[in-house]
Amino acid sequence: MTKVKKDAVMRNLIAAAVFAPLVVLAGCSDSSNFLGLKTSKGVVYDGYLAGAKVCVDEITNRQCDDPPEPATFTDSEGGFQLTALTPEQARYPLVAEVVPGTIDLDTGLLAPAGLKYLAPAGSTAISAFSTIIQIRIENEIAAGLDLIPVSVPTLAVLKANAIAALATELGLPSGTDLTRYDPIAVKNNASRSPADRTTAAQLHIANRILSAQIAEFLPLALANADPGEESAAYAALLNNLDVSQVLADVQAATAGATLNDLIDPLFDIDTVPTADPAVPTAGEIDDQFFNDGNVLRAFASLIEGNPPITGATGG
Repeated sequence: MTKVKKDAVMRNLIAAAVFAPLVVLAGCSDSSNFLGLKTSKGVVYDGYLAGAKVCVDEITNRQCDDPPEPATFTDSEGGFQLTALTPEQARYPLVAEVVPGTIDLDTGLLAPAGLKYLAPAGSTAISAFSTIIQIRIENEIAAGLDLIPVSVPTLAVLKANAIAALATELGLPSGTDLTRYDPIAVKNNASRSPADRTTAAQLHIANRILSAQIAEFLPLALANADPGEESAAYAALLNNLDVSQVLADVQAATAGATLNDLIDPLFDIDTVPTADPAVPTAGEIDDQFFNDGNVLRAFASLIEGNPPITGATGG
């Protein structure tokens, strides 16, 4: 494999200006023009993914459907920009999909086929971490729909809670928002402290492992799914990823590594022993499919600022 050369100066500027760890709630990353239209922009990373498809999941089925969903492709640096979004469109989740020709800029090779990420609206860093946050938001909606009477917070509250919970679970500083935090930019920024760069590098390695697990085990999950349950199989697999254990395994395996070793884009993730996720069973996928019918439809009500009403069944 050949290392891909990057413009270090540009990456440092990006890191300093945009991607330092911070908390921003849904919508705050959007820019607006005088017509009230919105722009959603950021990066997609395993390594940075060039030529990946990014869309607004307006149909709320965890995939890009074009048309009619607004969609774009990441540029040669892994950046995306969705423009001319209506205020309603800007509140829907984002999906990033590896497509034929998508390149992982860490290796210069094709990205794993079938790799797909999710992210809450307003995210500027789409990754395995943002995917876990989005699926946890959906799980919280499902839990609220099961209550009598139905009790589901706003999307902004759901997002903020999921972001804070994951940061706490991973032992990250309070205020770290993994829908906006770009560990590649931080680890390569020589102006950051060695501790910050080490944490960023370990998070990047953990993200790579989680991404590899998604790509490797999704076909096995799909094999257990009935026709029409592909989205449910994907979500059921995400529920089985152990994010905190993966990061703990990375930290243990890299305890004696130098910073230069850690920031190497070709760090071998196979040197980190970690357990494989459980492949979701047909029963788990059926349960997920049932929940999806209500949860994904609830987004329409939440986007409009109304409390969702359950009662529908099926996916």
